[in-house]
Amino acid sequence: MNRFSTPEEIFGPIDIAELKKNRLTRSTQGYLPTAHFAFLDEIWKSSPAILNTLLTIINEKIYRDGNMDIKVPLKGLVCASNEFPTPNQGLEALYDRLVIRLSVLPVEQRSSFEALLDEDIVEIEVTNPITLDELQDITQKAKKIKFSQEAKEAMHFLKASIESYNKSLQLRNLAQDNTESSQTESRQDTKNQSIESTQEPISHNGIYVSDRRWRAMAELLKTAVVLSDRDEVQPIDIMLLAHCLWSDEAQKEVVNKIIAKALQSSMQNAKFDISSLKEEYRKHYDATIAECYEKRKPKHVNQTTKNLYMQACDGIIKNINDYQTKLQEIFLSAQNKMANPFLSTSDYRNALRGITQTQTELKQLSLAVDQLRYIIQNQPTPIPLKYDETKKKRSYKYEPQTKEELEELVKDESIYLGDIDTSEITDMSKLFQDSSRTDFSGIESWDVSNVENMSQMFYNAKSFNQPLNSWDVGNVVNMENMFSNATSFNQPLNSWNVGKVANMKRMFYNARKFNQSLNSWNLVTNSNHPFNAHYSNSMFYQMFDNTSMRSYPQWYR
Repeated sequence: MNRFSTPEEIFGPIDIAELKKNRLTRSTQGYLPTAHFAFLDEIWKSSPAILNTLLTIINEKIYRDGNMDIKVPLKGLVCASNEFPTPNQGLEALYDRLVIRLSVLPVEQRSSFEALLDEDIVEIEVTNPITLDELQDITQKAKKIKFSQEAKEAMHFLKASIESYNKSLQLRNLAQDNTESSQTESRQDTKNQSIESTQEPISHNGIYVSDRRWRAMAELLKTAVVLSDRDEVQPIDIMLLAHCLWSDEAQKEVVNKIIAKALQSSMQNAKFDISSLKEEYRKHYDATIAECYEKRKPKHVNQTTKNLYMQACDGIIKNINDYQTKLQEIFLSAQNKMANPFLSTSDYRNALRGITQTQTELKQLSLAVDQLRYIIQNQPTPIPLKYDETKKKRSYKYEPQTKEELEELVKDESIYLGDIDTSEITDMSKLFQDSSRTDFSGIESWDVSNVENMSQMFYNAKSFNQPLNSWDVGNVVNMENMFSNATSFNQPLNSWNVGKVANMKRMFYNARKFNQSLNSWNLVTNSNHPFNAHYSNSMFYQMFDNTSMRSYPQWYR
């Protein structure tokens, strides 16, 4: 559609035969008034006159043809656009009738982009199409579906939260307008200021949800329940409304937070007690440190004693794994009871937060036990912190908001790295490049869960050898040259989730002491020959003595 689109293109041409009889009607066969399903591309580029004609077709399923009302069999309307409706054009009512809003973003993953370049257009073959009778049957069944009391409470919470958000936004905008008015009065060019003040950013708009849209969303949820083989709407189903409640991009995050709170308020999330496992770990950590160190300095411990302590770690790991298995069974059982084919795994994880939070704690505890095993075997200094000390919430001396602020802090060798809150940092590239720092203690407790770039992070940091196995690197995309020339580094990294990493070129270039297993890495890398130590783009280029395979660590051979 475009601004020159005519009614004839959408609703059909004028019926000449009827016009000769002084009746102004259209030949609608094959056009929107007779369609069961329709697709309107670039809908907002069309003229408001045509778009407003769609109102009764979408809502009442009626098209006014001359002096007759035609019943429109429309079951579904899909619209596409690269823009939002232009404000103040009378299109708000039409936009309100488009219940589901989906953003289709450009491809991001490297593999997806390559598929875009290489693959032909995929022809979708429909082997088991749904019939109109089946669709009508689903519609009739959906009318009988009821909301559970918990789901009603969640919907009440949603509505109240949106109203509260709109009121607070209105007050904030009013205060901003008053401030701008005061500033305008003090300037000479009041005319230009007045024009600018009327161009309010979209992000200042409240979330408007009409009664019509609430009703349409209820029908949507009921239909989803029918297709889920359930007989009532449950709180988890409201997560589908994340695609219905927003009107512009700026509102998406607000809507998601409101839905999460509504779900949390209506669903009973059981809390699971793992304090006994934590206590078992704490006692074994304290006993290990007492056995392996004296005044925080390593002391001689024979291998037999070390083996006994390692066996105790194995016992703790077994208990953790048994608990994880039990939690996963509970999670899957609850997920089956709330089955909805339109929800993702992350939706269920958010809904069953009590289980997933405990699973995360157990994973962190398992990493802590792995670190304890490393302490037993290698007796490193400084001694890595206990799990409780690295994971508990505490106040920080330093809270940098940018990479530049963090760089200034780490350059000061008098600052203990554990006193720095890194949770807001997304880029740590070259952070310790050529660093002369010798004490990296506390870095193992850093929150790097938001970091995306770690390229050259420890490049040529000759003294760096701190345990990092507990780091959450799940969002990191770039690890190129991360440990290049870090000639002292030899710490376990096997627990890292590197599934998003796209670049590992020369990650361990000349890191000749590194001899740890990486066999659990779900490796996705864009470098050719990632494990070929002779290839210049390899992770391990020039890491080993190239003259003899016998110099390679056992895991690499």
